[in-house]
Amino acid sequence: MDLGIHQRVAVVTGGSGGIGAGIVRCLAREGARVAVGYHTDRTAAEHLVQSMDSGPEACMVFHDDLCAPQTIQRAVEAVLERWGRVDILVACAWQSAGWPQPDVLPESTSAEAWQVQLRANVEGSACVVQAVLPAMRAAGWGRIVLVSSGAAEDGAPGLEHYAAAKAALHGISRSLARSVGPAGILVNTVMPSFVATERHRHSIPPQVFERIAAQTPTRRLATEEDVAQLVAFLVSDANRAITGSEVRVSGGMRM
Repeated sequence: MDLGIHQRVAVVTGGSGGIGAGIVRCLAREGARVAVGYHTDRTAAEHLVQSMDSGPEACMVFHDDLCAPQTIQRAVEAVLERWGRVDILVACAWQSAGWPQPDVLPESTSAEAWQVQLRANVEGSACVVQAVLPAMRAAGWGRIVLVSSGAAEDGAPGLEHYAAAKAALHGISRSLARSVGPAGILVNTVMPSFVATERHRHSIPPQVFERIAAQTPTRRLATEEDVAQLVAFLVSDANRAITGSEVRVSGGMRM
């Protein structure tokens, strides 16, 4: 299927590793020009760009700090200066709260920890959306995907602040879909459950992967590529009617 995103311009925050890097690779394979966001590891973002067949000329890297809105605005301005448009936004950057700790009492979570999660995951995502909307409105076409988490609906003991922040993205997405739909802009939320990223494989024992996989009807964990393929469709011209929706990528785990 021709997704119709050849030469479209995509901004992917949190694109230097994990699920974000998988999305970058997938969009680049489809012929999109991709701006790859990184928070701390510029080297990883540059290596990713250099490793892709599309070549450095079809990609650029930018610094994204979800707690510093000025970095987002400067990044979007740089993309517009280079390519003159922004057609696609995938907001994949996130502020980690660590692995769930069921033995941690909710009342022990500090106000500062709550503020960090809400500011980065909610306000940061809203900031990057606001930055790209004028260009999408001017073009009369746009696709936005906010990357949430299965924790937003399933919950995660010890991660109440993180789950709350990710759940907020669902409300943003639904309201935004109503606001910008008449301008030709579609907005959706993707909810990966447990994805076996390289980061997870380095920090989580193999038996945990096996136990979670056994809980799914597919008997396998979702991969970065599984998430990326879904995102590629949602941000494409082939998607003409899906907006304001939350789509899970979990191998049927919740079912």
